[in-house]
Amino acid sequence: MIRDYGQAASDMERYVNILTKQMEEKTSGTLDRSTSMSNDIRQARIRLSELEEKSRKENSLDMYLVL
Repeated sequence: MIRDYGQAASDMERYVNILTKQMEEKTSGTLDRSTSMSNDIRQARIRLSELEEKSRKENSLDMYLVL
């Protein structure tokens, strides 16, 4: 279970950036690998948007009430 959707979204955004950079570096590779990486990036972006949506809906803790 994810408790910090903001951090999860940040991590997923870094993952998308890494995949995108790898794909740009290896564009001279085979078409199958490029297609596979494109699918991975698409799925990661979908997951990122879901995490960002959950992050917006997340109830923030009032630290004064916690203390």
